Amino acid sequence: MTLIVDDGRVRAEVLETTDGRLELEVATAPPSLRNPGGTDARLEFVAERGACRLLGTAKMVAELKAEFRHDVAPQLLLRGDRVRAPVTMKIEVEISPGDTKVGETRDLRANGALIVGPIDLDLGRLVLYALYLPGREEPIKGQGRVTRIAENGDVAIHFGDMTFTQQAAIALAVFEARVGPRR
Repeated sequence: MTLIVDDGRVRAEVLETTDGRLELEVATAPPSLRNPGGTDARLEFVAERGACRLLGTAKMVAELKAEFRHDVAPQLLLRGDRVRAPVTMKIEVEISPGDTKVGETRDLRANGALIVGPIDLDLGRLVLYALYLPGREEPIKGQGRVTRIAENGDVAIHFGDMTFTQQAAIALAVFEARVGPRR
């Protein structure tokens, strides 16, 4: 998830939740978070229904730990299956056993990618992929199916079985690519 303070975007993970309060581990601490009274903030994250925003206030409570307080329900921003952006990310696609192409996405959505071609693949073919997202140490790996081959050789793949966590990580990366980078 992403904590937004003063138009700055910070990667955050939930450590603990109680009614109206989230304790977050943050990657960095913008100066305004050090205000003892807190500052207006918002969280952006992906839930089962799609990308969401939660408004509230945030302040630092320890080194790289923030408290986020809210008294409203999250707002659905975009349905998860419709989040798509023209974004370049590294992707590896196994063309055949032992033959892997390292390339880039032309656009990305939570359940698939358009990969810059040309790539020698047939429509309907199953491939293994590894998608590298910003802020993640390990790529998201899985099996995908070739769903479209464009005239210019670009190849669209639909990601196969993924965990909700993997799909949410992709959807959030796509959403962030649409609204701006995180710190």
